[in-house]
Amino acid sequence: MGSNLEAARCRIARLLFALVLVAFVATTGWLVFGRHLESLGALGIPTMQPRFVDARVFTGATVALERGLDPLVTNPADPLARPLNYPRVWLLLADLGVGPEHATALALAFFTMFVGGLALLLPVARTSATALSLAVAVFSPAVWLAVERGNADLALFGLVALAAWLTARRPRLACGAVATAAVLKLYPIGATFGLIGEQARSSLRRVAPLLAGFALYLAWIAADLPRILTNTYYWRPLSYGLEILPVTVARELGWPSWPLLIAAGAIVGAVLAAAVRARRRIRLGDATVPHALAAFRMGAVIFIGTWCLHTHFDYRLVFLLLTVPQIVRWCGAEHGAIRAGARIALAALSLVLWSLAWRHGLERAIGSAVPGLMLDAALGWLLAATLLVGTVLSLPDWAVPRACRGAPLVDLPVVPAGAILSLPLDGGHRRPDRGFGAGSA
Repeated sequence: MGSNLEAARCRIARLLFALVLVAFVATTGWLVFGRHLESLGALGIPTMQPRFVDARVFTGATVALERGLDPLVTNPADPLARPLNYPRVWLLLADLGVGPEHATALALAFFTMFVGGLALLLPVARTSATALSLAVAVFSPAVWLAVERGNADLALFGLVALAAWLTARRPRLACGAVATAAVLKLYPIGATFGLIGEQARSSLRRVAPLLAGFALYLAWIAADLPRILTNTYYWRPLSYGLEILPVTVARELGWPSWPLLIAAGAIVGAVLAAAVRARRRIRLGDATVPHALAAFRMGAVIFIGTWCLHTHFDYRLVFLLLTVPQIVRWCGAEHGAIRAGARIALAALSLVLWSLAWRHGLERAIGSAVPGLMLDAALGWLLAATLLVGTVLSLPDWAVPRACRGAPLVDLPVVPAGAILSLPLDGGHRRPDRGFGAGSA
């Protein structure tokens, strides 16, 4: 009887999330085809003209090539005259005839891949809490910023979400999805952390060629890397990153920023050391959900990596959506520290995704953007710390130092295994050598 009740609750949660996706697509259709994108300004999003301005950097590159120019050097057909800050593989769009008149179609293609990636989270939306948490994230200003800009990160999210879904089904295809995303924009290589499973040999057989191929790719495009970095701009009020808080504090106090940046790096190292130490006693995993843990690792490492290494526009926060289902499950763990940490992570994640909106209101109330910017940056630190700890605690034994191995699992299954295996879209039993969750057997 209990199994039937849990199965019914799971179906309700999935229906709820499906309705969220329908509402999201319908809202986007109204915004785009009704020409209401400017209304997103109410959420604190600085809308731009022409529409889908980030998609136009690619269509502008087509014109630059036709004129015999290098788009990574000069891209005059871009509305903001921005040089291309993507690897040259994107120039294949020019061979397909994608020009300025196709900017809207290209942006909608990116959006379609994003919605496809969200749909792949349907199997892990097993509770109403998960569905509602995903709804809060999907309708957040960070997501709308990506939609309004027509940014390619929407497409990359779809590829990474596909990789997470494939981990327990077709691991080699999952590696291919990660490789494709990494070739397109480099940073998705962090999703490799979601590809590692319980068995070291089978994991390395898949991951090692991926990393070797990525290293060769970096060597091949090495001459373009400095230019790609130089061409990448950011604006602090619309960005996230490790350096924002120390740099903002230093500027407000009139201090040099480098001592605070060194201290910031030391704090990150201390959090990592504490997480490794905690791994000796606590191990996180999820043996019952097909790809929630893989999606968590992918989204968490992409966020942590981009947060640590550089400053990025807030639309890249869309990858945090991948972490939501697993975090919500950990919010119900019996272990008090894990339960508290997951709830803190979920609250910080929601506030970071919605920061443009509440900072906009705070600035109007007090007449200054600095307090909101500093609070947002502090929440980013809190989120990065909790995600880093969760990632380390969820790694399989072979991927951590020998002294940290053998710790017991502390997860509390939300749905009985018997009920889960009877539900649709689960993918069935996983073979031991395909287990990507820390608790797979």
